[in-house]
Amino acid sequence: MLTKYILNKNSGKKSLIYKINKVNLVRVCSLIMFVLIVGLYCYQLVKAQSPKEPVKAAKYKNIKWYMVSQIEIKPGKRNELLGIVKKYFEPASKKVGNGPVMVLEHRTGPWDITTVWPLKEGLSTLQWKESPDDVAWYKELVKMAGSEAKAKELRKKYVSDIARETSYLTFEEKAFENTGGK
Repeated sequence: MLTKYILNKNSGKKSLIYKINKVNLVRVCSLIMFVLIVGLYCYQLVKAQSPKEPVKAAKYKNIKWYMVSQIEIKPGKRNELLGIVKKYFEPASKKVGNGPVMVLEHRTGPWDITTVWPLKEGLSTLQWKESPDDVAWYKELVKMAGSEAKAKELRKKYVSDIARETSYLTFEEKAFENTGGK
């Protein structure tokens, strides 16, 4: 029992006293700690949202945009897809200078491949339905494949080997460009 009434001998009135045992002491201390932690968190949250200086409009400086694409390859199609990429797509990209800046092959997780493509013209690159770089790459692919029909067949096969794909628009702010990364 947490509380107990006793009869005051002098006045004859009931007074409320607390019977404190170890279980109740732990509960009270836990509650006090919880209230303090939540209170400090709320204080920090409010403090962080009320800056001392007024918020001013500011653009990023020296920024590079990228499209990060992730693909999951259909089961049993990994070697076939990577064969097309390594034999045709990568050499065509290198020839015209418009390949990804990074290609990662995953061994765990839901995705098999992640590619990082630079957006050479920044966000305006996304306004192209078919960019000049895309056209140059496709022309090189046709040369390497031997015909436009073979190039279309390679692209169709590549797409059919993909189970799912997603892309992310990301950027990198070159804050350390002039300082050598220090």
